[in-house]
Amino acid sequence: MKVCTATLVLALAALVLVRAPRAAELDGVTLPDSAEVGGATIPLNGLGLRKAFVFAKVYVAGLYLQTKTTNANSATDTDETKRIAMHFVRPISHEQMNEGMRNGFAITAPHSLTKEKAELETFFNKPLEEGDICNIDYVPGTGTTVAINGKKEGTIPGAAFMRALWGIWLGSDPPGGTALRDGMLGKS
Repeated sequence: MKVCTATLVLALAALVLVRAPRAAELDGVTLPDSAEVGGATIPLNGLGLRKAFVFAKVYVAGLYLQTKTTNANSATDTDETKRIAMHFVRPISHEQMNEGMRNGFAITAPHSLTKEKAELETFFNKPLEEGDICNIDYVPGTGTTVAINGKKEGTIPGAAFMRALWGIWLGSDPPGGTALRDGMLGKS
C-alpha cells in the first residue's frame, strides 16, 4: 500500500510539473508562454523591448499568435486570434501613449479609420505607471479589445483596424526601432 501511495504521489507531482506554465523573460519582465484570448489558448511568439530616445526603456511587449511566425506581414495580416501584451517598466502619460499611436497610424493608416483611431485614444485616458499591463487582443468577428490591468477599456470592430494597429509594432517603422519588432517576431 505504501508503494502504491508513493507511486501515485510521484505521478501526480510529475503531472503538475509537466503542466506548469513556462515563462519567457526579457529585461526583468516575465511573460507566460501562452495566453487565453477569446476562449483560445495562443502561444507566445516573441518578446521585444520598446525604448525611447535610444536608452529609456518604456515597456516589454509580447506577441501572442495562434500560428507562430517570424514574418511581420503574416503576423499582421492573418485574421486569427492574437494579443500584444505590454508590460510598462516606466511611467508614461496618456498623452505620450496617444501620440505614439497617432505617429504609428500616420504610417499604417494615414487617411482611413478616423473614427476608430479617435475611439482608441479614449481608451488611454490616464497615465500608465511602472508595472501596468496593457493587453490588446484581437478576436475575429469581435474586433480589437484593449484592457489595462485587467479592466476592459473597449472594443473596436473590424480586421482593417486590427491590421493598422498591429502594423504600428510589426510594420516597417516600429516605435523604438526594429529591435522591438524583431523580438516580438522571435528573431532575436
